[in-house]
Amino acid sequence: MTASTNRNSSAEWNPRFAELLAFKKAQGHSRVPLVWHENPRLARWAQWVRSNLTSLSLGQIEKIHAIGFALPSFGRWLLRFLELARFKSKHGHLRVPYNQKENQSLANWVTKQRRILRHGKLSPECKRLLDQL
Repeated sequence: MTASTNRNSSAEWNPRFAELLAFKKAQGHSRVPLVWHENPRLARWAQWVRSNLTSLSLGQIEKIHAIGFALPSFGRWLLRFLELARFKSKHGHLRVPYNQKENQSLANWVTKQRRILRHGKLSPECKRLLDQL
């Protein structure tokens, strides 16, 4: 089993996430330092999470986002992507309507991604994920 798989397994994920919650409660934030001598295992796990967002499940990403875990810019993009994936799952298509208030932000994001793609500036990773929808 690889380190990535091991860190993403529930046996590893659940205890580290519980430690992250305890860290947030004690520190008032969820920005675990890269080097933290009090709990180096949590520090390594937090760094792994930041570097391997595409390895996480939707539920895991939503959990860390919900507690304010600092996501890199790709992580924020990934949250929108997952919102779009849920929209497709619910509606069976990717044509997000502007005329419904609850969809306006997502519709704007989709339009922006299409524009970025047309201009050839969408990263290969983002394009690969969108093509999977």
